Amino acid sequence: MSENVVLSNKYYLKLQHLAKRIEEKLLRNGYRRLSIQTSGRWYIGLTIALGVAALSSGNNILYLLESFLLGGLILSGVLSEYAVSSLKIHWRRTQAVAEEVTLDEIVLTNSGKFTLFCVEAGEWQNGQFVPCAFIPLLESGASQTVSPTRSFTKRGRIEWQGLAVQTSFPFGFATKLKWLDQPGQRLVWPSRIKGSRKSHPDHGKTSRGTAEFLDGEIRSVQPEEDFRDIVWTLTLKTGQPVARHRSSKKSVYKPIINLDENSDEAFEKSISEIATELFKSSHEIQDATLEVRSTLGKKFVHGRSRILDFLSTVERAKGMSS
Repeated sequence: MSENVVLSNKYYLKLQHLAKRIEEKLLRNGYRRLSIQTSGRWYIGLTIALGVAALSSGNNILYLLESFLLGGLILSGVLSEYAVSSLKIHWRRTQAVAEEVTLDEIVLTNSGKFTLFCVEAGEWQNGQFVPCAFIPLLESGASQTVSPTRSFTKRGRIEWQGLAVQTSFPFGFATKLKWLDQPGQRLVWPSRIKGSRKSHPDHGKTSRGTAEFLDGEIRSVQPEEDFRDIVWTLTLKTGQPVARHRSSKKSVYKPIINLDENSDEAFEKSISEIATELFKSSHEIQDATLEVRSTLGKKFVHGRSRILDFLSTVERAKGMSS
C-alpha cells in the first residue's frame, strides 16, 4: 500500500513539473494565462443558471438578462487583453544589497490609444508571478516611473524566467497575465553590519598615508557625501555645508576570508564585516584584494566590485562541522 502511495506521489510530481513546463512554453509563444477569481465563478454560475431558466421558460426578459451577462464576459476579455497588450515595460535595475531597499525603477508606457486602468508589472519566478509595480491609471501615450519598495533578505543570485504584465480590469472576474520573454539574473551583495561605523583593523588594512587636509582649499559638500567630512566652523560662517580637500593618499584594503569556518554564523559574519568595510570606505580605498583561504590553498580576488560579487555567492566549504 505504501509503495503505491509513493509511486502515485512520484507520478503526480512529474505531471506537475510537466504541466509547468508546458505552461511556460505556451507563455513564451505568446499565449496568456487566465485565472478566474471567486467573483468570476459566481458570475459564470449565474450566467449558466439564468440561461437554463431562459430556455425552460421562454421568458424574453430572462433572455435579455442572459445576453447582458454574456456581453459582460466578452467585454471583460477584450478590455483585459487590450490592457496587457498595450503596456510596455523598461526595468532600470541598480545594485541590490541584502536587507536594504533597492533603488530600481520601472518605466511603464501605454502604447495604446486608450487609457489603461489597474495594471501590474513584475517578474516571473519559478512558475509564479511576483508583482513589483501597480498603476491604477495610465493615459494613452504616457509613461510613468515606479520605484518598487523591494528588498532581499539574504545575499545570493536571484534569477527570473521572464517579466509579466497582469490585470483584473474591468470587473475583477478574472486575472489575465501576459508573459514577456525577458529572462535575467542579478547578484545581491551581502548585508552591512547594522550600527557599525568604525573601520575593522583586523582585516589587514595597510595605510599609505593618513587622511590629511590641504589647508586653504575649500569645496562644497555633495548630498551623497559623508557628513563627518563637513567643517562645521566654516559651515556656520558661510551658511552652506563645506569641507576641505583631502589629500590623494588612500589606503589598500586586504581582507581575508576562510572557507573552512567552524559554523555558518561565523562565516556569514565574516562576509558582512568585509562588505561593511567596503561599503563604508568606498571613497577612501584606492585598491582592495581579497585573500580566500581553504584546505585546497589560496586564491585572490582583486577590486571592490569583484570582491562583493564573489561574496554574494561564495559558500562555506562542505563537510565542516556546524
